[in-house]
Amino acid sequence: MSQRRLIIMRHATAGWSAQDLDRPLTRGGVEGAAGVGAAIAAAGWSPAQIYSSSARRTRDTVAAMASEWSATEAEFLDQLYLAEVSTLRSVIASASTDGVLLLVAHNPGCSDVVASLTGESVPFAPGTAALLQCEAQDWNSAAAPDVTWSIAQVISC
Repeated sequence: MSQRRLIIMRHATAGWSAQDLDRPLTRGGVEGAAGVGAAIAAAGWSPAQIYSSSARRTRDTVAAMASEWSATEAEFLDQLYLAEVSTLRSVIASASTDGVLLLVAHNPGCSDVVASLTGESVPFAPGTAALLQCEAQDWNSAAAPDVTWSIAQVISC
């Protein structure tokens, strides 16, 4: 068994667009995401693997945060757009890193998956990141319903 560390993050504050998928971050959202990225780095949780929704606001969030840690390529997945708990757990199970995994997605999926993993309710305002940990053999095992995660920290813009 080894420790698995997972960050579930809701995208930072976004503006409005005719198409929901194309909503950019506001200036405050960019600044807030960079601040969360810096706090994640300061906590020693810089991600080794990143999965993000393909929506513009999540892509912008990853870009703003990534400047705060060493280069980590992100995979932008269409299935994370407005994903439900089962999809988020499936993506977690597919991770291959021995380091920290970051998922950047949307609500209510973020709050629902954290509640599902930890049994605790965390308010997920835009730009909130929940840093979770558990003991598991691999990511597939870590995503199983019988594994309980603990919340190490919650960071918000």
